[in-house]
Amino acid sequence: MILYRPVGKRELELIEQSGYRAFPPRLPEQPIFYPVLNQRYAQEIAGRWNTRDARSGYRGYVTRFEVEDRYISRFESHVVGASWHEEFWIPAGELEEFNRHILGRIEVVKTFGPEEELEADKGALRMSSEHAAYLREVVERAGKADPMRSVFGAQKHQYRLNPVVSREEVERFEARYNVKLPSEYVFFITQVGNGGAGPYYGLYPLEKLAAYTEYLERYAKEDMLGLPAFIDRQMTREDWAAAMERAEDDTAYDKVMREVCAGLLVIGTQGCTYDNLLMWKGSEQGKIVYIDWNLEPEYGPFLTGMSFLDWYERYFQEIIAGNNVASYGYRSLKSEEELAALYPAVETSEERRQILMGFFRFNRVEPGTVEFLAGLRAPELDGLRTELLFRFDPARGFQVFEELLGGRNPAAAVDCARRMPDENKDRYYSQMAGLLGSPEVREKSRLLFFLHDCGCRRAKDLADFAADPENDEESRKTAVYVMGYCPDRMDFLPLFKALMRGDSYWLAHTALQAVAKTPCMELLETYEWMWETYKEDKVMRSNLVIAFKNLGINRE
Repeated sequence: MILYRPVGKRELELIEQSGYRAFPPRLPEQPIFYPVLNQRYAQEIAGRWNTRDARSGYRGYVTRFEVEDRYISRFESHVVGASWHEEFWIPAGELEEFNRHILGRIEVVKTFGPEEELEADKGALRMSSEHAAYLREVVERAGKADPMRSVFGAQKHQYRLNPVVSREEVERFEARYNVKLPSEYVFFITQVGNGGAGPYYGLYPLEKLAAYTEYLERYAKEDMLGLPAFIDRQMTREDWAAAMERAEDDTAYDKVMREVCAGLLVIGTQGCTYDNLLMWKGSEQGKIVYIDWNLEPEYGPFLTGMSFLDWYERYFQEIIAGNNVASYGYRSLKSEEELAALYPAVETSEERRQILMGFFRFNRVEPGTVEFLAGLRAPELDGLRTELLFRFDPARGFQVFEELLGGRNPAAAVDCARRMPDENKDRYYSQMAGLLGSPEVREKSRLLFFLHDCGCRRAKDLADFAADPENDEESRKTAVYVMGYCPDRMDFLPLFKALMRGDSYWLAHTALQAVAKTPCMELLETYEWMWETYKEDKVMRSNLVIAFKNLGINRE
């Protein structure tokens, strides 16, 4: 079980002396040791009490640690105020035994007090050999929590760290490439591991950064100060779009990308075109940024706001806690209680949406969170909250879904319908198919893909929609695609033949694919017409080869 303990400066020093393995003995006037069950409660004590207490050095620290389930189950938890004020009462005489059942190390997750002093404390704690050992242990514990390596990317890095590098190797790298590596990163590669286990597919070793960081070898010494980081808090969407538009000119591409890549190092990948960047200068110095190298003007880099060590450690803590790390860094890492408390305080719909997205990292939630989601009243977020309810409490999810589908918000019902358990989809097929003609539902393709998921799908329910030229081409194409998977599709040969001979290339292509694998001599004349019409089109002809082959005709 994960527990928390708010402590002052002196107690933290004693914890550090134990190698972050044990809490110190109680004082005579402290007969009870109080670990608490959630971070919210611990933060309240550390922030409101420890910071006003002289014995605590006017500092508050929230520690987090794990205790063996079998041991802690001997004790009863007590709610001593609000519902989240839940704590265990451990007699002082049993604290030594309690410490023996702590798994791994005690970590500091939140600090309170004078900012400048806290930053110095935090830096000292994070650059210690004890913290290096703690990080290695966190990686090991995450590996044990994921024995089948089912977490995305784990098959690649296997929760193994590479041997560290020397300070001299770091200095040679900096001199060769005219960069100044962030202190947290230097600490990591010299005391924890030179790459290996890390978020997504892991971390590249120092010696491979240049191979993955385009333009790194093109910066001169004067560029360290003279060329600012383009990826910065001050960068607007318009700035990014303008740069990408300039880069479309082949003669300007290298100049633009040299500016865009200033101050970044590619330290790992998420797969495909997505990489993890460590910024070494600018407003995001020492922090992690995500980038899609497709470089779409409308989608710029994503600034996580997380320092390297925060980003690294919390990834493995999420795995240990059993949370979903599929979109790690993109979503809030706040607790359930913090997200629910923050929701009414924000002003915009987008901010509320981002808060709800934060709940997706949990695989299960407390009953209070389910009640919070079920009670929300924001039409633009109905689909998202219902999707979350399907995830955490399917019965409540279906209750809300049926209210939406019944008329309160059909469009929201369409938005979330594919997230319901597959075995329930057929139950809603008829009602959902009836929404194809509804002007309230604009996302027709999303609706059609839900119908595709249903085992009782029928082409007769889709044919009129697919044939209607008033509907947009993309939605009609999706309808034809779904018809291709319906058992009664061959009852609509006239429609398929008309589409294959029609003016829309993609409707013709999709209609051909829908029927090509089913032998039907009635389609031969249409296939012959298409063979001549698309004689220069390799894509269309490759599908026609399949169609002819299923009629016993070789056209290869």
